[in-house]
Amino acid sequence: MSTARQHGHVHAEAFMLMTYGCGCGHRETIWNSRDGVTPFGMDCQSCGKPELRHVEWQRDVYAPDHELHRGQRFWRDGTPDEAEAIMRRRIESMKHQFPLSQERAEALIKSVREGGEGEFQKGWPMLGRNDAAPDLIEAAKKVIHARHDNTYASDFLGALRELENAIAKAEGRS
Repeated sequence: MSTARQHGHVHAEAFMLMTYGCGCGHRETIWNSRDGVTPFGMDCQSCGKPELRHVEWQRDVYAPDHELHRGQRFWRDGTPDEAEAIMRRRIESMKHQFPLSQERAEALIKSVREGGEGEFQKGWPMLGRNDAAPDLIEAAKKVIHARHDNTYASDFLGALRELENAIAKAEGRS
């Protein structure tokens, strides 16, 4: 029995830190942020080939409280909007090979939005990336709190300046 299942989760890969590797030498750790399935493979960020695979399964680490580092990728549940966007791109890219009536295209889009069967059922995996800089998040929180707490204008402007500086730092301008 997997560690995740020992903790009462349905899926063996729930909340696991998983190593993915490619033949080009690229390796990365991707966190599964939920109790859901994860793809075995995907495109490699280094070489672009569809050869990045989940490797060394026995070394997966159960980490339900994992804090993502900046730039780390993670599995999360896909949304109906994302499923629709993917389906619309597929329909568009294949319209010459496999033309669909407007009604059939709309039915496919409705089906993926509702998350019924197939790859877009409820809890389908979507890869995300933690691109937020922690100091940017903290500065934004200060601005929000200053605005909602009706603090003095100087405190609010100070928080806004802090946010500006954090944005510049995150963009590499400081």
